[in-house]
Amino acid sequence: HTLARRLQLMLPNIKVWLDVDNLENVGNLEMAVSDSAVFVIFLTVGYFRSANCRREIYAALASGKNFIAVCEADKAKGGATVEELKQECRE
Repeated sequence: HTLARRLQLMLPNIKVWLDVDNLENVGNLEMAVSDSAVFVIFLTVGYFRSANCRREIYAALASGKNFIAVCEADKAKGGATVEELKQECRE
């Protein structure tokens, strides 16, 4: 949430949509991704094990959506190394 809030402070006219705040029906996940101009994923431990997170990234890739991956490195905040995240993808 911190990054989204900072973006809103720096760019007051930006529309930031967070699934945890704005998604009322998980069935609309793919539509929400396709409606975005830029898709940002926050990579933390468990991201690739989440069916809904995988749905989001698959939808972004299928629609040719530009996306930005932000990797949380702080283990106290659910962070992981890139190597750990790669391993999670393989599981």
